[in-house]
Amino acid sequence: MAKYLLILIILVSTAAAATENKIAFLKGKAWINGKQANSKQVIQYGDSIKTGKDSLAVLIVQPGATLKLKSNSEMIIKKPRISKTINSQSFILKTGEAFVKAQKTKTNRYFVKSKNATFGVRGTQFFVSAIKKDNVWMCVNEGSVAVKTQASKKYIVVNAGEGVVIDSPKLPKARRYTWTKNLNWKMNGSYNEIKDSTIIENLDYDIENFDYD
Repeated sequence: MAKYLLILIILVSTAAAATENKIAFLKGKAWINGKQANSKQVIQYGDSIKTGKDSLAVLIVQPGATLKLKSNSEMIIKKPRISKTINSQSFILKTGEAFVKAQKTKTNRYFVKSKNATFGVRGTQFFVSAIKKDNVWMCVNEGSVAVKTQASKKYIVVNAGEGVVIDSPKLPKARRYTWTKNLNWKMNGSYNEIKDSTIIENLDYDIENFDYD
């Protein structure tokens, strides 16, 4: 009896670990609610995760989201809003840069919110940068994203290969930008395999004249 009970405890513990929100990968330093974190650490809803200088963290949020936070980034994992038919999960990017991979389903919805826009996941992989003072940059690698500014009631859809720069309350135009080609979209592997070396601060050009067909 004791043997079977031990096996049951192990199976339950394994299943619970598989469904936890956690830091799946960490290079450098990160903090959860101001306390230093470590790799494999469990994340609770409502937690604020912050990465340090020259750091990188990959987060797993159940049931189907993976987030890669670059250095000097801060994200809040909001508690899902649950109705009879839909679970709505939001991630607040307070500052920094994040790669997001999530799958919209009939019952699950995912949103990334920044200081001046909301990005609605439609089953996709995309990148958001909120490090520039007055704007937010976003581009899509797979699928599509619905983009809405805080001052607009309407939204636009940004498809794979397209990006937007949000620097005013008006809805932006989706365009193809060459800078998006250099992003590292990998979520799994060693630090050298998944790190992204794109420096958004250095991409200072006339946005309107830099799109391509």
